Amino acid sequence: SAASDRLLGCAMALSAGLLFGLNFDPVFWAIKKENLKNSSSPDVILPYVFWHFTGILVTSTVYLVVATLVFNRGKVYNVDGAMIVP
Repeated sequence: SAASDRLLGCAMALSAGLLFGLNFDPVFWAIKKENLKNSSSPDVILPYVFWHFTGILVTSTVYLVVATLVFNRGKVYNVDGAMIVP
């Protein structure tokens, strides 16, 4: 029903917001730990952002390739190049 769909959507949105908020906890932990060990390490988040999101990109790309290899098992799809790069 519409009410249960709305409730499910709100719960999923809250879960996504919580996970997005927890996304940078390892970065803040690394900044705090490095500042305790070395006073010359940067105490702002910007130098860490590129590598954080590069790690996310690499990890999700590896997951995509593995899932494609596992679940497609030899199926070949003809994809028009204009769908990927317009």
